[in-house]
Amino acid sequence: QMRLGTYVCATCGRDANKCFLVVGMLDEAFVLISDGKSRKVQKPKKKKIKHLLVLGDGDKEITEMLQNNQAVTNKQVYGAIKKLNANKGEE
Repeated sequence: QMRLGTYVCATCGRDANKCFLVVGMLDEAFVLISDGKSRKVQKPKKKKIKHLLVLGDGDKEITEMLQNNQAVTNKQVYGAIKKLNANKGEE
């Protein structure tokens, strides 16, 4: 289930194997993703959902902010992904 704040990994394209957070929902086929570094929150990447692998829920705080239409900073997104990547490595 894809929703705001979901922690995903791109499966193809130049972003393949990179991790992102879903920062916007366009329709049933497309979402907007950002990693806070190469893909800024201000200019997120439009990506087909079928080209994304859901790794799990993202940062709760960021998810709530996105759902409440509050601005999320690149630093927050980047930090959350770094933390999620570190946790993923421990599993």
